[in-house]
Amino acid sequence: AAREHERSRVLLDRLVRLSPDAIIVASLRDGRIMLANPGFLALAGFGRAEDVKGRSALELGLWRDPAEPQRLADALQEASTVRDLRTTGWRRDGSRRDLLITAARFGWSGEPVAVMMLRDITDVERARLQGDAILNHAAVGVALVRERRLERVNPQLERLLGRPPGSMAGRPVVEFFGSEPVYQA
Repeated sequence: AAREHERSRVLLDRLVRLSPDAIIVASLRDGRIMLANPGFLALAGFGRAEDVKGRSALELGLWRDPAEPQRLADALQEASTVRDLRTTGWRRDGSRRDLLITAARFGWSGEPVAVMMLRDITDVERARLQGDAILNHAAVGVALVRERRLERVNPQLERLLGRPPGSMAGRPVVEFFGSEPVYQA
């Protein structure tokens, strides 16, 4: 049993250290970081785990608004897990990052803690906003279709087809052609 426990500990340690996502374990009492993987250190802009261990994200300046960690703690009180909580974080150098946090609450040596995986979505979010701006300001009607459904439709196409704003997205493309044979042609 001891050997199996050690094997599991080593496997878990490797998974946490090798994950490209930022992973931390923090106290739910005071936010103190108890464990941080290299992905977290890179995201936050720190070089060594010792630089963050024993300090809270607020103390480190990674969260500037005390309401943000409280929002996470409240969500973990309601449910033992939280998935894809959107928040804003700050790197050590002061740059802003858009983050998704997935977290689970558990006890570690008698202390309530949360294990958190943080995914930096700053570049994805920036690209989405740029795509929205291009789509919404295009001079022609444009629709993005995925699996035969209108995923996104710009205001120009809605006006061109005499449809109310927001009424076309999510609808099957065939609805706008009258029939399947016309759509296939």
